[in-house]
Amino acid sequence: MIFPKGELIHKNLRTSYTNLNGLLLSLKSEDFSGYIKIGFLDYEAILFMDSGDIINAIEKIGDKKRFGQRAISNIVSKAKEQDGVINVYQLSPEMVTVLASTLKREILYKDLSTDFTSLQRLIDKLGEERHTGYIEIALKNAKRSGVIFFQDGEPIETILTTKDGNLISGTNLLNEILKGAQGAGAVFNVYRANLSSSSDQIPEIGEGGDLQDLLSVLQDTISTIETVFDGLLKKGIFSSELKRSLVKKSNEYPFLDPFAAEFRYKDGKIVFTGQTDIPELTRGLGECLGLTIEALSHQFSQENIMDQVEGELDQIKADFGKEIKKFNLEASMPEIFGSQLVRKR
Repeated sequence: MIFPKGELIHKNLRTSYTNLNGLLLSLKSEDFSGYIKIGFLDYEAILFMDSGDIINAIEKIGDKKRFGQRAISNIVSKAKEQDGVINVYQLSPEMVTVLASTLKREILYKDLSTDFTSLQRLIDKLGEERHTGYIEIALKNAKRSGVIFFQDGEPIETILTTKDGNLISGTNLLNEILKGAQGAGAVFNVYRANLSSSSDQIPEIGEGGDLQDLLSVLQDTISTIETVFDGLLKKGIFSSELKRSLVKKSNEYPFLDPFAAEFRYKDGKIVFTGQTDIPELTRGLGECLGLTIEALSHQFSQENIMDQVEGELDQIKADFGKEIKKFNLEASMPEIFGSQLVRKR
């Protein structure tokens, strides 16, 4: 779907030096309404904000899409990587609400043609029905396309592509689309917005920030333990054993099931898109790490391997002392952050 650009207020911010959480909090303090667009190679994401609050999100990875809360966690994590670009566009709150609600749309009419249907009469009908959604229009001979957005039956924005592929917008373009459809003919699809999906279970920005702070600690912790075992034993051995532990615990903690792919650890990076609270996540992952360390320490008789793991974890505790206290990790992950690494002989 074509989105209106709105007013560009931040252009080409690089993810390598832009803290997305900080940007979100700044926009929240300004009661910002609009959307944030984040782009990487083969990845695109949009966060919609209404009066400072995130109301919906979408991310596209190739042909796959995620929406809502599942997308937000992944977007915030992805934005910490390098080589991405962030653009921020300001729109009216009414426009943002419509855009956010059209992510999960319902098609009402497909492939209508001006050969059989009058676009003007369709617009009048949608007005009577107080329609919220949009019409997607392809002008036949002109090779141009457009979108008309509606809120409660009123057209609130019109977007039209120019002959050279650029976008122009404004409600004044509605007459131009009507004339083009009447003269050259057009094909159009009508979509109804899913209003109930735009604000369901969207976390506050602070909650997302807390989760990302936690994942940073866990990511460095797992990566550090992996480096010790893979260096002393065999590359890839830790990752394989961790996956087995995740499978063992998946009945108790479904969000850790490798086949559900809500929790992913690969190449030293964590991506988590599941829905659970922080204590449950840390407890489940702590148990899995405990099982992994125990299995590897029993499987191989490498001298001093556990001493090296403990030494590296001491450094993690020193580096992340504030976060460990904040998330009470000594209690929820005693196998890792307790006073001594649990060794079951």
